[in-house]
Amino acid sequence: MSMPTPPVPVDPDPGTGAAGTGAAGTPSSGAADEQAVPSIGLTIAGAVGQPSELQMALWGNPDVTAFGYRLGDADEVVVPAVDGVATTPVVFTAKNTTVSVRAFAGETVIGAASTDFYLTDAPYLGSVFAQWDAPPVGCAGTFWLYPRVPDVQGYRVTFGDEPERAVAADADGQARLTWTSPAVGDYTVVARSVTADGTVSDPAYYSFTVTR
Repeated sequence: MSMPTPPVPVDPDPGTGAAGTGAAGTPSSGAADEQAVPSIGLTIAGAVGQPSELQMALWGNPDVTAFGYRLGDADEVVVPAVDGVATTPVVFTAKNTTVSVRAFAGETVIGAASTDFYLTDAPYLGSVFAQWDAPPVGCAGTFWLYPRVPDVQGYRVTFGDEPERAVAADADGQARLTWTSPAVGDYTVVARSVTADGTVSDPAYYSFTVTR
């Protein structure tokens, strides 16, 4: 049985999965109104140190010629806009990063925004156990683990109140394990990846209920 390939999520803030719109900033020049707040989105392909794609847009404003963005305290980078939209590859150097964006019409700033993004390194965790209709007591189910970062050698996994177990990863950093529910109740699986240098990731969670 092959493990499914998980979708690539968008993680602007811990625990969310949708691109965000930054709060209005203070432009250095030009007018600021509701239409002058750029939308900021991020498609994450990995974790810290891996490429992601930054999306910037100022909808309904044909005057936008470019966007400038800053990752944290780094220098501003200016990229051209087409129809009020720009995308560009970026690499984050920290899990928590504030992305600041300015929209330009020529050399004039016509809008500004900022958004905080959190790039988790938690592994992808899934199961054949349906979250609200898990197999009955005594039936085994399979859980799969998929790495978000390179060089994952294994995982630390806990089922409910059971002791933590170590699970070895295959050559691709993936792993499968089976678990049998001992009783009716609510369960949460917590999994962390471990890389070759001993780095332990953020936790991933999977909760489900055994009702029969």
